Amino acid sequence: KMAERLLEKAKRLRYQDGRAMFSGMWHPDMFTDKLRNLEIYKDDVYFSGYMRSGTFIGLEMVQLVLNNADIEYMYKTSVHDRQSHLLLSRDVFVPGKLGPYDHGESPIPWLTNRKPPRIFKTHGLYEYAPYG
Repeated sequence: KMAERLLEKAKRLRYQDGRAMFSGMWHPDMFTDKLRNLEIYKDDVYFSGYMRSGTFIGLEMVQLVLNNADIEYMYKTSVHDRQSHLLLSRDVFVPGKLGPYDHGESPIPWLTNRKPPRIFKTHGLYEYAPYG
């Protein structure tokens, strides 16, 4: 029975380039040339790590260095406005905004319009990193 339920669930998943696209997870634009051709500036910070490996605390320390240890800035500015997740739409972080199989708006325009130095966070594979 369990195998049958898993098979049925797998049939309902969306796939792109042979990879499962989980609802509310990776945005489909992240597997296209839109991300690969994202312009990267010399002062951008690209921070990658495995999930649950200390990515968040590492990014907080990087932001303190970039902002001359301005604790007030860190308190007043949402973490989602200070850093950009490369694989997710910002809509994922708004409770109730997305349905169970929605990916939200593409994060590419928001990433493109940010002023340097930009901080990019990802748990994605190297093959999905911008070429910049």
